[in-house]
Amino acid sequence: MRRTVITVVCTLLAVVLLQLALYSGWMVFGGSRPLKPAERALLIREGDSAIAHREVPVAAIVFYGDSMIGVGHNTVQQDSNIAGHAEINAINDAIRHLGYERFMRLRRDSLRVITTFEPCLMCRGALLEYGIRHVEFLKGKSPWFWLREDLRTAAYQWKRTQRDNGGLQDSLFDGYHRRWPTTNP
Repeated sequence: MRRTVITVVCTLLAVVLLQLALYSGWMVFGGSRPLKPAERALLIREGDSAIAHREVPVAAIVFYGDSMIGVGHNTVQQDSNIAGHAEINAINDAIRHLGYERFMRLRRDSLRVITTFEPCLMCRGALLEYGIRHVEFLKGKSPWFWLREDLRTAAYQWKRTQRDNGGLQDSLFDGYHRRWPTTNP
């Protein structure tokens, strides 16, 4: 029994240390380069807009190559929208300006986001969903924050439940493809 407890404790300690090394390491290897004056000015403007509406002052810009295609700041309270985070708003702005189809045809490796604060789990999900792999942030979250988020994600995975057999969703997909045969959801 004692050996089992020691093994579990050592394993948990190793996992925590690995997580800390991973989350601290990418910032060490990522390098830092200064903002261009235009980028800084735009982030300040967007951050000030958030402050004016009593929002958490986070701002983001989406680039395609060297062209700015979308900007955003937090609008959660202003719009009563829980998805109103700067990064998501900047992606939405890019899609509004370009149109969804055109945005989706952009080369993913040419998309880049600069944000004033490291994206949360929801924003990371949006960045991953839209294939935006190049993300630069001015202030990172602590490794302890990400460790807690990993534990919350593990708890979610453990507790999630699939209802029914997926047949309802399959019928919705079938209806979509019958109505819009040349598109993919």
